[in-house]
Amino acid sequence: MQYPDIRVLDGDGNDLPPMSKDGAHANPAVYCLCAHLWIYDSNGQVLLQKRALHNRLFPGRWDISAAGHVDAGEQPLEAMRRELAEELGVHAAASDFHFAGRRKGNALTPDGWIHNEFVDVYSYRLDVPLSKLHMQEEEVAALQWMPIDQFEREVHDPAAYQAYVPHGIEYYEFVLAELRQQESGKRKG
Repeated sequence: MQYPDIRVLDGDGNDLPPMSKDGAHANPAVYCLCAHLWIYDSNGQVLLQKRALHNRLFPGRWDISAAGHVDAGEQPLEAMRRELAEELGVHAAASDFHFAGRRKGNALTPDGWIHNEFVDVYSYRLDVPLSKLHMQEEEVAALQWMPIDQFEREVHDPAAYQAYVPHGIEYYEFVLAELRQQESGKRKG
């Protein structure tokens, strides 16, 4: 499958000319621009996505509700809406998302891929049963609603953490703070 070029940034967050995903992940001076969406519901649960077993990175591990690279010419919020529709079959208005912040990270995968990223993180409330979601089988092996408290325990437990994509505890703490903030705002309203 031929993928479109993606938006890439320098280490200071400035736009560079778009390039292929493989080119970006082979260049240590380049940061991919990505969008991550964490979906929560009114029952205090977070939606987790299990990566398909044929995915290049971290197959079969639990991950973000929906996520992806920002295509060339696209804004992160547009990318988030596109990924949500592609991966879960959900169509949402831009105003439904809460922007939590931009994170910078880098890692080298076991197979040598350079994983430098600027990630725009969003949260989104969705109250639907799993049966109403339409998984993109090329990307998603399974979905589950998990209580946020259980999710927090698992990402802090070294044994349980092995079942998750290793975004790092600082990233997961950031996400948990966002989910708790949205959850508390929901109760007040």
